[in-house]
Amino acid sequence: MSSNLSTVLKSSIFRKQLSALTGLALVGFVIAHLAGNLFIFMGPEAFNEYAHSLQEMGHGKLVWIMRSGLFVAFLIHIIVTLSLAWENTQARATRYEVTQSHGNRKFATKAMKYTGGVMLIFIIFHLIDFTLAEKTGAGSMVDGVDLGLYGLVFNDFHNPIRVIGYIIAVSAVGLHLTHAIQSMCQTLGLNHEKYTPVIKKVSLTAGIVVAVMFSAIPLYIAFLA
Repeated sequence: MSSNLSTVLKSSIFRKQLSALTGLALVGFVIAHLAGNLFIFMGPEAFNEYAHSLQEMGHGKLVWIMRSGLFVAFLIHIIVTLSLAWENTQARATRYEVTQSHGNRKFATKAMKYTGGVMLIFIIFHLIDFTLAEKTGAGSMVDGVDLGLYGLVFNDFHNPIRVIGYIIAVSAVGLHLTHAIQSMCQTLGLNHEKYTPVIKKVSLTAGIVVAVMFSAIPLYIAFLA
């Protein structure tokens, strides 16, 4: 029994499917996170109310359960993806066959490595700047008024370097998302000469929309708010 489980866990097919499913969970989080962030266009009160209601879900316990689940999914996704990438690097002959069979698969794989690295760095700084930071005090003061989380975001995005860094990071998120959707569909066996072009167009559109909408937030704060 244990040997069968070990064989399954070592199977590249199983790990690709696991990577696809954890990636799908992370895609869902990105979309939900984006939807919540859009409250910032409605002003400080609406944005802070959204953030407060999120924190109060299940008296705060549900939020931490969700965060723990996302962290586990993220960790599994990274470990599995790195293990598959390492195996592909070692098996050069196999890698060349995949490249020939799937055209731009080689570029997509390389892009996901780099965008994944950018995203990891971005997440660390994002958590430090907003999730773990104090929501009241000097960092959230705007014109002498404490605006809570909105104030933190407002002050952060009035720094041009922060704005540029954020746009670069969310552009990486969009590119990674595009390739992730295509890779996920391929791994789950959804390849079809009729539907694959549609999947590619949908994934590209999704990546662009996510990148543009995320980028609109710092640009709005920096120039219009």
